[in-house]
Amino acid sequence: WLKNWEIERYEGKIWGDKFLILYLPDLRIQSSPKLEFKGNLKHLSVRGEILLPEVLVQAPASPSMIRTSSDVVIIDQPPPGPASYSMDIQVRIILGDKVVVKAGGLEARLEGNMDLQAAGIQSEQMTGRGEIRVKEGSYTGYGLRLRIDRGRFLFAGGPIDNPALDILALRRDDDLERLSDIKVGVLILGNLKRPTVKLYSIPAMKDEDILSYLLEGRPYDRQSANLGLLRAGAEALLAGDSPGPVDKLKSKIGIDRVDIESQSGDLSRSMVTIGKYLTPKLYLSYGYSLFDSEQVLKVRYRISKSWEVEAQRGTAAAVDLYYRIDFF
Repeated sequence: WLKNWEIERYEGKIWGDKFLILYLPDLRIQSSPKLEFKGNLKHLSVRGEILLPEVLVQAPASPSMIRTSSDVVIIDQPPPGPASYSMDIQVRIILGDKVVVKAGGLEARLEGNMDLQAAGIQSEQMTGRGEIRVKEGSYTGYGLRLRIDRGRFLFAGGPIDNPALDILALRRDDDLERLSDIKVGVLILGNLKRPTVKLYSIPAMKDEDILSYLLEGRPYDRQSANLGLLRAGAEALLAGDSPGPVDKLKSKIGIDRVDIESQSGDLSRSMVTIGKYLTPKLYLSYGYSLFDSEQVLKVRYRISKSWEVEAQRGTAAAVDLYYRIDFF
């Protein structure tokens, strides 16, 4: 509508079905909007919903971005100009069946919906209410694979770029079969900008046992001197750093374990050990001494939940029968 050759007001509708709005190597978005809008030169109102039938987000692992602290003051920054345009936006975003994220070791299919809202003159930052869930997903990194057992991004009326987190990631099914009734993983709470990552297990265990199950697939051996390696692995896992050389080696040659052990803490008897589960019950390992070139080949078979038999071949040959008791 025109008045004195100026736009007095306007209104319209935007309807579409699987409209491809972005097609980039790292981002593809298909949209089915049902929107109604109206306004004038000083105000815009939008109502409706946007169904996203198909979204693909792909990004390689990269170092964490350094964010500016909230208490940073920028000197001589020009004051914002007077705002003269207001917005009133209430739009529901609905995720379809093919919304997939592949980034930094994460591969997940998402579902759920969120109500976007922006109102008033200062409406640069949108708020949201709703819940986005991980329908199925996994995280691969640091020589292990975690299945996302529960993943929720909760929006409670705050900024859409800082949802609350409720994420539980456990070791993948293949390993859980080997671990019997034990579940280990990480629990992520807090929010997107300040997440809190904790070790998780059923039944409850000490942190070193959880780490050992996570990284090596077995209880922590208090006779060996590899606690430092476990802690280093924990720091990398919980901090989200880029995969290191050990992780790349394990991924490349398909082994389950790489560590350095010593007898009774004596470094002169340290041995590099690599191991691989050939089946959930059959484990093969090879050790090479760092100082005297001793080589040890071991085969361990789990007879039951508590009984294991191990055959060793090296400087000396031996066959041992173990009965394991886990104290949690």
